[in-house]
Order: sequence, then structure tokens, then C-alpha cells
Amino acid sequence: MDEENQDEKKHAISTFSFIIMLGVAAIGDAISFGLALIIIDGGILNDIFVFSMGAGIWLWTFFKGMGFRGALAGGAAMVIEFIPVLNALPTFTAEIVALFIYSRVTEKALGKLAAESKMLSSAVKVAKKVA
Repeated sequence: MDEENQDEKKHAISTFSFIIMLGVAAIGDAISFGLALIIIDGGILNDIFVFSMGAGIWLWTFFKGMGFRGALAGGAAMVIEFIPVLNALPTFTAEIVALFIYSRVTEKALGKLAAESKMLSSAVKVAKKVA
């Protein structure tokens, strides 16, 4: 159990946080889709809702330490939501999934880079002792 908790603390986005945000994004996409259906061209209510969802997801990624990556993904999702035909796509849900996958991939890559850096520094120390 402790190992699971330690594993969750290593990640910028924990699995629990991902599941919660995925649910919020899915509900947000459903509401946005519903508003787009009720009001033929989306209307101002949908635009306000989309902006609020985008800002909320951006704040979540900002507080998770994802900074520019979150802003870039959030901006792309908001732009897609403002396009009349494309706003039917679940862009906020896709954004959360993409950010989760991206964070895990980069963390894994950075972990490998740190391990290789330690090995290299050890090799340099040994080489200095030998020389």
C-alpha cells in the first residue's frame, strides 16, 4: 500500500486526479454538446461555458505544474470548441487524456535521463581515479 502511495506522489498528475478530471471534462463536453444542440449555433451561453471550462482546466494544469503544456492544450481545446461543427467533439476529455499520457511519457523519459546521468557521472569519477 505504501508503495502505491509513493508511486502516486511521483507523478505530476495522479491516477485519482486524472479520473476526477476526466469525469469533469466528460460532463463539461456533454453540457457543451447539449447547449450547442439547444441553441442552434451554440450561442453565447455555450461560449461562456466553453471559456469557463477551458480556464478551469488551465488552472488545474497550472497548479499541477504543467504550465505551458496545459495552456497550449487548453487553448487548442477552446479553439476547437468555438468552431461550430467541431464543437460536437469531446475536446476537453481528449485534452485531459492527452495531458495525462504526455505527463507520464515525459516523466518516464526524464527518469531514464536521470539514471543515465548518474551512470555517466559515476563513469567520469572512475575515469578520474584511474587517470
